[in-house]
Amino acid sequence: MKKTIVLLSILFLLAATFVTVTAKPLRIGDIIGKIYYTDIKTYIDGKQIDSVNIGGRTMISAEDLQYMGYLVEWNGTDRTLNIISNASYNISGKVIIPDGKVAPKGGLNVEIAALVNPNPDPSVVSRGYGPEFGKEVKLIIPEGQSSIDYKISVPFKFEPRYVRAILPNGELEEPEKLPDIKPNYVLRFRYSYYLGTYKVEHGDYMEGYLDMSTGDKTGVDYIFTNIDLK
Repeated sequence: MKKTIVLLSILFLLAATFVTVTAKPLRIGDIIGKIYYTDIKTYIDGKQIDSVNIGGRTMISAEDLQYMGYLVEWNGTDRTLNIISNASYNISGKVIIPDGKVAPKGGLNVEIAALVNPNPDPSVVSRGYGPEFGKEVKLIIPEGQSSIDYKISVPFKFEPRYVRAILPNGELEEPEKLPDIKPNYVLRFRYSYYLGTYKVEHGDYMEGYLDMSTGDKTGVDYIFTNIDLK
């Protein structure tokens, strides 16, 4: 009986060794698993990000992290992907209701968006098309109060962008590098509140832009200029 157990153990070991030796190395493009939908909600620093299930593990896209304040750098020559977590600076300040007025019953809902202004002239805000990047926070000035603090973390570096034109023969040209995105952010403020059942809404851009390549910007206060609180 003992000899049989020893023999089976040796055979198992030899089989495992054979499988290890003869296993083919993975190649680019080999299928290594299936992607499944998951109802798991995944958060990075408190902000939700898309995720999927692969082999029982929750996975996120590394490229999606660039929209969460991370610097994601791809090196096609070395085939490396570098993710830097501290690639963001903060914009902070107060949102203020002027003239001694205060937030009405239910509070004043405020949405603050930090948008990259692609126009090199800080006196012009490009409103005709979507921004290159946007980051938004939502807050409420409590009923009876006239201000609230805010803070938004935004990237100060962006991945290089490339474009490839299609030639008449259907082939693609060599990638052409597009101009770098400058971290010049313009702030957009929106607010809403209720007068009975009627919802009042308004929004405006802060004049100029903030160059976030030089560090945190503090004391960036916004005072509503045309707010009409009864």
